[in-house]
Amino acid sequence: MTDQNPPFDPTTQQPQTGQEWAPHQQPQPATAPQPRSSWPAVLGIGVVMLLIGGAIGYFGGPLVLDDDESIEVAATGEAATTPTTATSTTAAPAESTTVPPVSSVDVWTGPDGTFQVELPAGWEVGADFYGVGQRALVASPDQSGDSYDAGFVSVVNDRRPGLTPESYLAQASESTKCTSAPTTQPYAEGGFTGLLTVETGCPNGYELSLVTVTAPDGSVIAVRQAVKDGDTAALDRALATFSTSVATTQVASVRCSDPAPSDDAGFPVSVLFVNHFETTISFGYLDPSTAEVADATTLEPGFTSNPYAREGDVYRFTLPSGPADHTLTADPIQCVVVTPAGLVSVDN
Repeated sequence: MTDQNPPFDPTTQQPQTGQEWAPHQQPQPATAPQPRSSWPAVLGIGVVMLLIGGAIGYFGGPLVLDDDESIEVAATGEAATTPTTATSTTAAPAESTTVPPVSSVDVWTGPDGTFQVELPAGWEVGADFYGVGQRALVASPDQSGDSYDAGFVSVVNDRRPGLTPESYLAQASESTKCTSAPTTQPYAEGGFTGLLTVETGCPNGYELSLVTVTAPDGSVIAVRQAVKDGDTAALDRALATFSTSVATTQVASVRCSDPAPSDDAGFPVSVLFVNHFETTISFGYLDPSTAEVADATTLEPGFTSNPYAREGDVYRFTLPSGPADHTLTADPIQCVVVTPAGLVSVDN
């Protein structure tokens, strides 16, 4: 897959001589909405555009993204004695804004059910998580290439306390794909007030538009679109139909960006682990000779880790509900999203 705005930007660490397991790379914050090149198939289920609060990417976003965001949270819960599947606990949804007709096949929500929004008909939709309180849906007509080949629109609902459109933008980083410096002006449409930020000189004649507003429940909504010929219809419709009262049953699959291939013949599998929990988790290689976890590390909400490993290697994750194990396949590029519903292998 083509990394457009890489959601992860990992730095690889090579296995040390004589190690019997692949070392993990230092956890990296997941990236916020910037276009992403390859996507998991859409069910009716990084990374990288802005960097807010631990790191939110600004433009460039999921479809395969460029910048990222994260936030630190203390781990909770103790490991059980036997591996189990994580169970989901979702807070009650906030009070509704407007609720679009649920009969529309273009109304989507994420696996967490935090919000729903209408996205362009026929586009592929994926769900992202950038850190505590930071959920997103990203859509594109073609997920097989760069985001700026066919365009994209992403919707982020950021529920971190005290956040405003101004503070959201202050923590954002500029796009690496567009040549101009961002320009920002006041925005007021459809009952929303906030900020409109535009970057020009993006690939294939696109501009990148970001509208950041405050929702009725006090959270921040950030909608960005790769715009051509001034057509902001996807952005406008997404903002107009945003609702925290979720009635749709059309759920987007979690998305994941492919990690870079391994360059170590002894550890040919490059795997990306992504934490979609709103709490810190830990994981490590399960040494078959001792049945103990080796090289255990923590992974904050929205962060990723990219170890090199081998087919058949088992990684154990310590989750709020207890341990959960994942066995690697022979595929040289793998991605596993750790969610409250379980460990999800994403095929790009």
